[in-house]
Amino acid sequence: MAEQAEQQDLFAPATPLDAVLAPTPGRVHRKALPSEKQAAEKLSVRSGTQRARVLLVLDRLGDAIPHQLHAEAGCAAPSHATTRLEELRDLGLVEMTTERRLSSWNGRPFVWKITDTGRQVAAQLRERAAA
Repeated sequence: MAEQAEQQDLFAPATPLDAVLAPTPGRVHRKALPSEKQAAEKLSVRSGTQRARVLLVLDRLGDAIPHQLHAEAGCAAPSHATTRLEELRDLGLVEMTTERRLSSWNGRPFVWKITDTGRQVAAQLRERAAA
């Protein structure tokens, strides 16, 4: 059992920055057709860059709803921004607040904010882009 955990750690990203930039296959339904799985795999190429853009925009704005991040970060749809936010949350870089804000779609989605660790990773992303 310990050997399996060690093996999994070999493939885990070394730092939060690596985790943000790592390609991740898109989500699929439990009974996904092969075409859905292929589309999810193609998404992996840009998932890391979308995560990075969402994190940088959230760092600049301070807090935001997915609709704002979709527009500012260039995600294809608000649901894509939400997916990237959930991935960033799992990394401990952003968190969903209890506040809700009116969106242009007349909904009231939760507001997300960046954590201190998220700010550090955003700074690393900016440094990397400037180099």
